[in-house]
Amino acid sequence: IFSQKGSYTVKNPTGCDNTSNVLIVSDSTSQTAYVYPNPNNGEFMVQYFDGSSNSRRTITLYDAKGAKVYVKEFFLTIGNNPMEVLMKKLSSGVYLMVLTDEKGNRLAVKKVVRE
Repeated sequence: IFSQKGSYTVKNPTGCDNTSNVLIVSDSTSQTAYVYPNPNNGEFMVQYFDGSSNSRRTITLYDAKGAKVYVKEFFLTIGNNPMEVLMKKLSSGVYLMVLTDEKGNRLAVKKVVRE
């Protein structure tokens, strides 16, 4: 997985001068949250690509009734660090995951299924 923006090529390891086509990783994933695995067994990761560094993010989970059931803060050194959520104590069901920044601005909202 390419986690940094830039241009990538693959060089032939036999010493030939041939290289692969150039793969350009741009910011098209910027401001997109990924939750994986989903569904899960009470453990999942969240990745949010925004290019910021040294930032604080908060993940809050709400149950189907709208009750806040989980809150965790993360301090990220680079913007795409994965954030691990451990919700094994919560029962099976569908939860709403809200990701916010240090000012409380909502960055992403995703459905999370705990089997």
